[in-house]
Amino acid sequence: LLAFSINGSFAVWVAKPVLEFFNVDKATMHPFWYYCARIGLILPIYQLTLPVVGGLLGQFKFFWACCVWGD
Repeated sequence: LLAFSINGSFAVWVAKPVLEFFNVDKATMHPFWYYCARIGLILPIYQLTLPVVGGLLGQFKFFWACCVWGD
């Protein structure tokens, strides 16, 4: 549970600066589309960083097998 919570918080934290880099914010687009873009960005960030965070917590093999390859 610790790996999932740390990784989820990290993905949400990283998504905001990435959107700001591409000049996407609530002031320039409708809030509905802003949140769709943010959630759409959070999901791949979460999937890509989960094995890394799991590895830092000593569970790389589990997260690589279950989360990346879907076994």
